[in-house]
Amino acid sequence: MPDERKASYLKLQEMVRNDLPLLPLFQYTTVRGRKKGLTGFTPNVNNRIDTWNIGTWYWEA
Repeated sequence: MPDERKASYLKLQEMVRNDLPLLPLFQYTTVRGRKKGLTGFTPNVNNRIDTWNIGTWYWEA
């Protein structure tokens, strides 16, 4: 199965290179920051907001 999948991906990549069915013009990126002393903050690239685990955040004493 992995060999079949690899062959499929290689074929797809070749088609995209040769036929250019789509042209990505940009790649979305985010910049994340936090203040010193904030503990429990864990960024997660699979969520659109960084407050997904806000219940675990706290300020260091």
